[in-house]
Amino acid sequence: MFNCSVCNQKNSDLGRFCIYCGSQLTKSSSSSAKDSDLFANKHIQTLLSIHIRRLEKLRERKALQGISTDAAILIEIEDIETEIERLRHSPNNLSRTISNFSQTTLENLSFNNYLESLEIRTAYDDYTRIQRGSQSISVSTLFVRRKFQTMKFSYVSTLVAVKFVESNLTMDQIRLFSKESFQLGLELVGMLPRGAGGAAVVYPAFVTQTVDDGIRAFMKNFCPKHWASCEFPVVVALSSKEVIFYPSTPIWGSLYYSGFRQEARRLFCVE
Repeated sequence: MFNCSVCNQKNSDLGRFCIYCGSQLTKSSSSSAKDSDLFANKHIQTLLSIHIRRLEKLRERKALQGISTDAAILIEIEDIETEIERLRHSPNNLSRTISNFSQTTLENLSFNNYLESLEIRTAYDDYTRIQRGSQSISVSTLFVRRKFQTMKFSYVSTLVAVKFVESNLTMDQIRLFSKESFQLGLELVGMLPRGAGGAAVVYPAFVTQTVDDGIRAFMKNFCPKHWASCEFPVVVALSSKEVIFYPSTPIWGSLYYSGFRQEARRLFCVE
């Protein structure tokens, strides 16, 4: 809408003359600047959407191809990530909505791509994605594997429970989710009792963008103890590509903890 400088009536479009008094219409500088900013915002939203969709497809190809990924794909991923950051921090007078939009979308994109690569790695290790338990605990996804392990003389049910938290992960959240995930893992053991042919290994994994030093210190000392089963909590920080868990080997877990750490590094690594 444009106001006529003579009769002050609003015209729906900037034609040559006012439809009410016939005076020539001119576009004010403030209105022009405002419309220019709105156009820039819309244009950058469009560019961000295009770049993010392309980035998602390239990351899917990278996850599928692994170390065989063509160098051209890796270079294009880097270039698009750089361009997205440039658009997010454009010197133009962009609204906060643009920044929030791109940040939230990138965080979701980052998690979705991580989840896709995790699904590929778990499938390679004979895990199956399941829906069971999603109503009893708040979880993003679940993977399970059942097989006989000679060293443990048991049919071992291994559960990978993954939960995404954008930010502000707390120690209480880790404790609660780890406990709930372990209880769900025990339900998957089946008819064979623990210690007599049945065992559970549970990896409760929090995936987040960043973690603080308090969480790092907490995870270095968080080692739940169980009989004939294992609860091995993990925190994954996507931005720093960290996989954080209890780094030592407790006496009661001396036979198995090295294997748990190796599997955690392999499954939860951030590419």
